[in-house]
Amino acid sequence: MSKIKVIAIGAGDRGTNAYAPYSLQNPGELEFAAVVEPRQSRRENFAKMYGVPAENCYASADEFWAKPVKADAAIICTSDKEHYEPAKAALERGHHVLLEKPLSTNPARCIALREIAEKNNRVLMTCYVLRYTAFYQRIYEMIESGKIGRLISIQQHENIGHAHFSHSYVRGNWHNTASSCPMILSKSCHDLDIFFWFAASPCKSVQSFGTLNYFRKENAPTGATSRCTGGCPARESCTYYAPALYARENAGFSSSIVADGGDWTARIEAFKTGPYGKCVFLNDNDACDNQVVNILFENGVTVSFIINGLTYECNRNIRIYGTEGEIRGDLLRNTLDVYLLKSGTVEHIELHSRMDRHGGGDWGIAHDFVEVINGRGQKLTSVQNSLESHMMAFAAEESRKTGKVIELQDYMDRLKAAGDLSSE
Repeated sequence: MSKIKVIAIGAGDRGTNAYAPYSLQNPGELEFAAVVEPRQSRRENFAKMYGVPAENCYASADEFWAKPVKADAAIICTSDKEHYEPAKAALERGHHVLLEKPLSTNPARCIALREIAEKNNRVLMTCYVLRYTAFYQRIYEMIESGKIGRLISIQQHENIGHAHFSHSYVRGNWHNTASSCPMILSKSCHDLDIFFWFAASPCKSVQSFGTLNYFRKENAPTGATSRCTGGCPARESCTYYAPALYARENAGFSSSIVADGGDWTARIEAFKTGPYGKCVFLNDNDACDNQVVNILFENGVTVSFIINGLTYECNRNIRIYGTEGEIRGDLLRNTLDVYLLKSGTVEHIELHSRMDRHGGGDWGIAHDFVEVINGRGQKLTSVQNSLESHMMAFAAEESRKTGKVIELQDYMDRLKAAGDLSSE
């Protein structure tokens, strides 16, 4: 196996902490040759962590492409609206690409990236890490083996977790669809991919309902201030009072994002000026805090998918129904229960996986990317596989807005006719 030299484009939380650590654990397989990141603190932090020489650190992609460093591949973890251009540039310059989801916030550009990858004979993989978890792989294996007979339907609840939702979709990068993209695309396109993977069939129809129900101006406490640090009278009782929320021991990765990994003093200052100190009820957020998506696949498999931002846990619960049995799964606890109809027996399965944020998925996709470039690997999340779920997400958003059932093939035909590549 030859060592893969990679360019990191985007060195935020995902770029620094999700896929890049694979290089530290497997230094003989992958190394970072350069980093492109506009924020100096993040750029310098990445370079220090992964041994990138100072002369190979760039503030912009244009600066990098003007005098590129020789490399085999690029891992792109820029903001959602900045995926297409660096991915297109990397593919056209002969790099294989691992691209954070979504491919693009423009459906026509998603299709274009598949065509660009195929034209240049390059690997383009989407960071659909769920396919690489032990949890979902075991379910897939049981469906494929016929353990529960023929697949009939899928039900999944995505419990985003109230703290995570308020951080990312009320205050954070994905709080407003105009500046980012719909939640169903940014958060849940890889859930839609799991359903497509399990159903093993093209999608026929999509229907969706969703609202922003709670994080609205009319639900603000009496006398609430625009910022938590502005003397808000509800600071003792509000679940989302920023200094208390980000001081919790289980606040996790979100605490470091508030002030680029700064200490408590830096975080307090950030609450006064940055997005994470804004009142969750007095913001310009419009992301749905609850959504339902119903899907019909061509082979008759149906899906009911429920997304909720006001949950206690950050978790996914799934039920798979077949002609001969049922699977119930809890991703957080990494457990599956298999109920067989004929025998009446129940099998309890406790899975073991790497302890990262996605149950081994972050490590798994980085490993597979290296393997695919070296002529092996599963290539589970190639653009040829991942495009379908992107189209399902865009169709779901159209359904939510129009109240109509969207026939996916009709939707795709309209996209191809329009061919709008003008913007994200």
